[in-house]
This record gives sequence, C-alpha cells and structure tokens, in this order.
Amino acid sequence: MSVYLSYTDEILETHANAGLLRRAKKSADAVRPLADSPPNAQAFESEGCTVVLPDAGIQAATCTCPAHECCKHILSCVLWLREHGAAGGMPSEKQPENDKVAAPDADAKQPERPSKSLSEKTPADALNDALALDPAAILKACGKAGRRLAYALFDEWQAQPETVRIEAQRGSILFHTPLAAAPVAYLAGGGFGGMLSDLPAKQQTACHATCLALLFARHRPDAWTWPDDALPADTEGSLKALSADEMQLVAELRHDTQAFIRRGLAHTAPEQITALHLFNMQARAQNLPRLAAAVRRLHGVLKKLHDNDVHTDSRAALAELAQFYGYLHALENSTGSEHARLRGQRRDYTAAELPDLLPLGAQWWRQHGGAHGLTVCFWDSVSGCLRESTAARANTLDATFNRDTAAQNGIWGSSLDFLGSHRLRLENAKTDADGRISPAPDTRLFALAPVSEVPLADYLVAAVRDWREIEARFQPQSLLHHRPPRYLFIAPASWQPPELNELAQQFDIRVSDAGCRSLLLTIPATDACRRHSDYTDYWIRQNAVSAALVRAEDDGSGRISLTPCSLLIEQHARLAIFHLDYDSPPRPPKKTLGELVKGRIEKMQAQKESGRRQRTAAEPLDTLFDQLHNLIGFYADTGRSRFDDTDMARWQEILHRLNAFGLDTAAQTLAAAHTESARPDPDAFAAFLLKARWILLAAQGLRVRLPLEEAAE
Repeated sequence: MSVYLSYTDEILETHANAGLLRRAKKSADAVRPLADSPPNAQAFESEGCTVVLPDAGIQAATCTCPAHECCKHILSCVLWLREHGAAGGMPSEKQPENDKVAAPDADAKQPERPSKSLSEKTPADALNDALALDPAAILKACGKAGRRLAYALFDEWQAQPETVRIEAQRGSILFHTPLAAAPVAYLAGGGFGGMLSDLPAKQQTACHATCLALLFARHRPDAWTWPDDALPADTEGSLKALSADEMQLVAELRHDTQAFIRRGLAHTAPEQITALHLFNMQARAQNLPRLAAAVRRLHGVLKKLHDNDVHTDSRAALAELAQFYGYLHALENSTGSEHARLRGQRRDYTAAELPDLLPLGAQWWRQHGGAHGLTVCFWDSVSGCLRESTAARANTLDATFNRDTAAQNGIWGSSLDFLGSHRLRLENAKTDADGRISPAPDTRLFALAPVSEVPLADYLVAAVRDWREIEARFQPQSLLHHRPPRYLFIAPASWQPPELNELAQQFDIRVSDAGCRSLLLTIPATDACRRHSDYTDYWIRQNAVSAALVRAEDDGSGRISLTPCSLLIEQHARLAIFHLDYDSPPRPPKKTLGELVKGRIEKMQAQKESGRRQRTAAEPLDTLFDQLHNLIGFYADTGRSRFDDTDMARWQEILHRLNAFGLDTAAQTLAAAHTESARPDPDAFAAFLLKARWILLAAQGLRVRLPLEEAAE
C-alpha cells in the first residue's frame, strides 16, 4: 500500500480533476477503514459507499457508487490513507484460525519486530525504482502499434530535448511533456502499470513507455533497446493493401471521427484532440504520410474550434471531418497504384540545375496544426513555371525558429532580403515531383542581376493577366487527388484600395483585368494582418503596384480565397519586391488637422458608395446547399442521434428539390445513407451525417467559385 504515499495533490488532479479533489478533501475525515478487506487491498466506507484500494494503485480502485470513473469517494480514501495510514486506526489483518490454535503462550518472549506503520514509512526512491523495471516487459505491454508510436515520440523528443522536463521527487517522477498540460507521473512502487496521466486512453500505454524510455536514455542508455518492429516502416510494399496494423489504425481513426459527431462538435473534449496528435505520430511511424498530413490538418481545425478561434467555426470543422472520413474509406478500399497515391510518399528530391530564377515574393505562414515556416516563390524562366522553396517546422518545439530568424537565415544560406532582391542561378539544386525546390544548404546560389535592373516585361511573362486562366487552374480533376496551386502571380490592369467588410471580418481589394473582370483579394481583419492592409492601401494610392503574389486557399466547399503576400513595386522606373510580412513603406509626412478631417470624410463617403455596389445574387442551388448544410450541421453540433419529425419533413423536401435540380445521384445517395442510419448501431447516425456532408462537399467542389464580381455600375 506504500504507493499511496506518493500521491500528491498534483498527481490526483491529473488522475481526476481539481474540482473533484476539492470535494474529496471535505469528506476525507468521514472515511472509515473496514476490517473485512480483500487480499492485497484495503476496504473503506465513505458516505455509505464501499471503496477498495488495491496495492496496484488508484487505477484499479473500485467504489460501489454509480460513477464510471474515479469518484470523490476513492479520492477521499486515498487522502485518508495518505494522511493516517495504519497508525491512524487501520485495523490489523485478521489472524487465521489455525494460527490462533498454534499460537505460543502469551508469556513466552517473542523476538522484537519493527512495527513500522504505513504512515511512518517513507516513499521509496522513485528514480531507482523506475530504472529497475524491465524494458522488454514494458515494450511487450505496448503492442506493435504502440511500440511504433512510442519510438516516433521518443525520436522527436530526443531531437528536441528541451521540450520534455523530468522532475524526480522522493516518491514520484513527473514528466512534463508537450502532449498535455498535466504531467505524466511515475509512482514509486506502482510500476509501469501504475503511471498516471490525463492522456487519451488508447495511447496512454505508448506515451508512458516513451517517458520511461527517455528516462533510461538519460540514466541507463544501454539498458533500453528498441525492437525491430518499433522502427519506422520502410517504403516496401507501398503498392500493397493495408496491413493488419494499418487497418486497425484506420478503424480507430474512423471510430474517433464518428465520436466527434456523436458527442457533438459543440462539446469537443481536449483529450479527443490530443489523441489526434498522437495518431499523426503513429501514421508517420507506419509509413502513411498522406494519412499523417490529413490527421494534422484535422487536429489543427478542431483545436482552433475548441479554442473558440474567431476565424474557425463548426461549419469548417464538419467539412474537414467529412473529407477525412471519405479519405479513410478510400484508403481502406484502395488497391494498386491508387492505393500508393492515397498512402502518399515521403518527399523525394532529385538533382536539377536552375539557371534563371526570378523572385516573386515570400510569405510567413502558420497552419492550424502548428506547422509554420517561410515560403519563397520564384519564376523559372527556363521551365516556364512557378517554383516554391520552404523553410519550416512541423510544430512549435523549436523555439529558435520564428518569423524574424527565418527571414535572417533565409534559404541556402542567404537572407530573405538577398533572395528577394536578386535574379538567381542555382547549382546542385534538388526539386521534387511537384517542382518545389529543396532548402538543402549544399545548394550553391549565384546572383545574376539586381531586381531593380530587371525589365518589367520579364515579370509580366510570369504573371496571370486574364482572370479566366485562373478558373482553368482551379477546376478539379479528382475529388481525392485535386491539388490546386497554392500561389499565383497576378498583374491586374487596375487596383482599388482595401475596403473593410465588417460582416466577413476582412478587407476586400478589387482588382480588374484588361477585360474589366473584377477579382476580389482578401486580407483577414486581424491584428497580425492589420499592417498588410495598411501597406497595401499605401502602395495602391501611390499607384506603384504592378503585380502581386497571392496565396490561394479553398474553404472545402469550392470557394477560393486569394490573399496578397508580396507586391511588385515600380518607382522611378525601378522594380522592387515588397514583402507584406516583413517590409515597411517610407513613413509619410504628418498631416494637418484639416487634412485628417477631410480624409476621414472622404473615406466614409467611399465606404458608403461601396456599400451600394451591385454583387452577384446567390444562386438557387447554393441556397439549397446551405439549407442542407444547416440541417446536417445542427445535428453534428448538438450530438443528437436522429431527426425529429419537423426536420425529417425538411429532409424529404430537400431531397425532392435536389431531384428537381437534376441531382438525382446525390439525392439517391443521401436517401440511401439515411436509410442505413436507422440501424441500432450508435455510430450509424454519425456516419450518415459525415457521408451526407461529404456528398455535399463533392457537389460543391465540382463548382469552383473564384472571388469574381460583376463590374461596378
């Protein structure tokens, strides 16, 4: 029972929660130990309930109350035992009848025994206790999939040792990891099975093994050996079907995806989101890079939803879940070359010579999953294509990599200032199948000429000048393998200053081509992007913008948004690249009070006129799609398990209207999916909502909608 001496309040909060522990402390004095206890355990009575605390630790404790997990009564008994122990009145063990008969005379002198009660004992040395464990037994308890996950985490933590802090105490060891706010606790005498954490139950064993592996690596590195099946899977057999371990991983991901809907997106729990991060590690370890990327993207969206990010809502989260669910189905049932594409492959670079690269701009970006980096874009005048090169990190573990250091270090040993101001030639370069350039430091870079001396005509060759070309580039060829361009270099015929769109919380910039077609560029109205809108407004009013590098993003329903990253500025017949993330324009002279008042009035009048602009009305099919999504989204947010009568009538009406629009296949598929949801399986309705949202996404994805507007009257 000595393991209970190591349970500090912090460890008990990790196992339960702070509120439950506060309630348990109020009733700890009312705990009464019972004489009739099971072997290797101690029984207590607490508020009319019977609690049994076994020697193995609090995980195996039981209580007769209706609670399914650790309850107040168990915590109260642990607190009482930690405070009093045997000296506080715990009954002594009952003596067997045979021992009573054979007992010697009471007057006979017996050898003295050290009667050390539980409360008088001191906790064992947790560090020595942990290092005495058998690593082979720990790894065996993880299973094959768990061993791969443990090794992937171990490899990441070894590369970033500052991210894990080990705090060794007398009776416990606390592992502070980036996986959760609460530490992982090892308790002296509790063994591997007695470790506590608030990590997801499915990956707890693997994460606990990783913590112990890190402890061994720092104190007894020769004692811990990873088996061969824990190492990352090789790429052999990538054209074959999924293995049994991979099928199990896909099944667990499908179940967790349904669990988000079954529980309701409005009630997402932090441990569900943490589990996705660990699944990402597991997918990487099992050589499923595309699955790992999909899990990372889903993890980022759901985390922002849980954190109440103003630019993420349940609509985006449901769309991401539906796309992920459809991808899992395709991966599980694919074969041959299709399976290889769905499995994905690690980026493979081949040698290439790039004799003429024209810089177009750069962007500092951050994704939902925590990945961040600097991407620099170039125009390859020989191949006639846009190329990217990125220096990035998959997470925030590297504290030395940030927006400023990325610009200073740049790529290929040259800063962003140099890369953006010179025409370049690369030797010993490496490119992948998508044309991206590797940021490998062994690439040799040579400056051909300053950008200020490059003719504007060379840049216009690289730019899109007719907005009809953009539509062709984004038209999907496949729902599963569609890879639209991430960056575009455009040269509008005219620019309009940014206008605040309060409803969408963004700044709108309208640019027109030679055919007077209007394209809408957007800048989010956030503190991080405020300078972008101000600087863009400054250069547009200076009439100095000749072209721009824009980032294209799809919201999952076919709507494309274009965000400016860098501007090509022409002043005094000389060109320069202006990076919105890094550069600042010349400071304008201070205005007089009269000029400020006049400028404010003119700005208000311009906003009033822009509000009268005629925009394209919503199409009837878009309205129907919105009605369908609102119906599906309500049940996905709330976690309800079936349509009520009113919504069932709405559902039938929507199917009838889909048939009227000629979308017979979509209507029949939705009807069949709803019929399947009538099964008693609790996941059936959640699966139906995901399938319905995927079908809606497929129908919307075939109708690519660029931010094109009618010309102003």
